[in-house]
Amino acid sequence: QRSLLHSLESHRVSNHKTNAQPIRYIHVAWGLIAVDGKVLLRHREDKNRANLNNYVLVGGRLSQNDLKKTGKYDNSEHKVLETLQSPFASEDVDAMDMALVRELNEETGLELDSHYSFKPWRVIKPYTAVEGAGANHALTEYHIHVYHIDLNLDGIFALSKRCEQDENLTWFTLDELKDAKSVDGKMAFIDALVKDYATPKEWHT
Repeated sequence: QRSLLHSLESHRVSNHKTNAQPIRYIHVAWGLIAVDGKVLLRHREDKNRANLNNYVLVGGRLSQNDLKKTGKYDNSEHKVLETLQSPFASEDVDAMDMALVRELNEETGLELDSHYSFKPWRVIKPYTAVEGAGANHALTEYHIHVYHIDLNLDGIFALSKRCEQDENLTWFTLDELKDAKSVDGKMAFIDALVKDYATPKEWHT
């Protein structure tokens, strides 16, 4: 199913007279955790992808619950879902912050304030690709917010212990991240971030 949808959607995109419109909008909060010149990445969750060796920055998608918890949508399921499926959901800064905190806790066990603080670092230009799982595979426009994560000493120790226990977490040097590949063959799926940079020199600033 995935292969068929990928073929059909890629054909639609390449043969469109003008720019093909995205079918899906995904809003992502990524956390940039750097320790001793290395950046933390995690294994992508979808085990059905063609390349099972892909890693991304820690973090994840904005969810309906993140939007609901802001209290801005009058408990309207329809309004929440409509917002989530639009290109504007990530404009809700409070919801994106909630997504970041939730995802970091789920993926690393880190807790806000006890282990880290954060601040917005970069809003990546909308990135489009034919992506997705199963029947949700289509031209997707990603809206990605990247946050700088400042670990305290407790956070560094907690993360170090978690990384020893969780094989899904790994560290990339800045040069490996720039090349999107580690020396042991792990692939960094950060095309949107790489494309957003003006020059490779920015990786070291």
